[in-house]
Amino acid sequence: MKNIRNIVILGHLQSGKTTLAETLYAAATGNQKGSVDAGTSISDYTPEEKSRKSSVHSAILPLEYKGTKINLIDCPGSDDFITDTISAISVVKGAVLLLDASKGVEVGTVKHWNFLRKKNIPTIIYVNKMDKPDVHFDKLMDDIRTKLGKNAIPFCYPMGHNDGFDGFVNCVTLTARKYNGKECEDAEIYPDKRAAVLELHNQMVEAVAETSEELMEKFFMGEQLTREEIHDGLRKSVLASDLIPVLVGSAIKGIGIHTLLDMMIDYLPNPQDLNPIEGVDMNGNPVERKTLDDEPFSAFVFKTMVDPYFGTANVFKVNSGKIKVGDTVHVSKLDKDIQVSQLNVVTGAKMTSVGEIGRASCRERV
Repeated sequence: MKNIRNIVILGHLQSGKTTLAETLYAAATGNQKGSVDAGTSISDYTPEEKSRKSSVHSAILPLEYKGTKINLIDCPGSDDFITDTISAISVVKGAVLLLDASKGVEVGTVKHWNFLRKKNIPTIIYVNKMDKPDVHFDKLMDDIRTKLGKNAIPFCYPMGHNDGFDGFVNCVTLTARKYNGKECEDAEIYPDKRAAVLELHNQMVEAVAETSEELMEKFFMGEQLTREEIHDGLRKSVLASDLIPVLVGSAIKGIGIHTLLDMMIDYLPNPQDLNPIEGVDMNGNPVERKTLDDEPFSAFVFKTMVDPYFGTANVFKVNSGKIKVGDTVHVSKLDKDIQVSQLNVVTGAKMTSVGEIGRASCRERV
């Protein structure tokens, strides 16, 4: 159960959400990356989206990375389609919020951030398009802290010379990645970046020490915190929204993508982190459902799709239990029982038939 993440990708219009989703999906699956401009995107698959070159509907891209299933939901950035975005936010427990590095925190960024805060959803901020000219990261961080939260801290710090972005340093592990023109590779931390990176690392270690009296005592005694202690403390702080990780990169070039995947797994919630879901039964009595396969089946429909071949398909998140083709379920909104005639995995517009699903199957289904 711990190897599941349900994550929504949000951001202002044209901040690069779909490109990021496509790049993450390609990096994890090994498939060729779709392109918004070329009209080959998995997420933006409708004729209207291809014409607009922007998202109109939310799209689901399930992927597997390092043994963890990650269900990405790529959402529209336009206010015209805000209903889809709100529906997606209602079924996730983690988020990636994009910023265009050349524009900073925009109106849509703040609006989506407020949606996430209202639901208390732990969030990673990914500063995209760092390879654009005249990007000043320190000014961006001031903008982020002023408009989104003073507890935002770079988990990654940009590298580059002569105002050019060519990689980043992971401030948690103190390792560097440099873009060689095709992909990122391990590199040395530039000497002129080392002091800033060490300062950020020390800030994170101090924040971790504050999560327990034992670690605080160890910190003040001058003892080094172990890598596991730092990881666990950062995770605890991110889940509580005491820290907001800020990452940097370029989705179109693939810079920072694997680090983002790693940090989504490391710092965003899995089902074992969730409280039981509260509701009422058909008699109005309060009930709880734990996020386990051996619990009674419950699910929440958050999207309805109309497909020319499949007809009407309801996309739902499994909250507890299992369901298989032929089962009868009660639909509370309609107040009637229905028999499940088919189940499918959704990947963009593609539907793949399956016989049974459960909470541990790690995917959104219809």
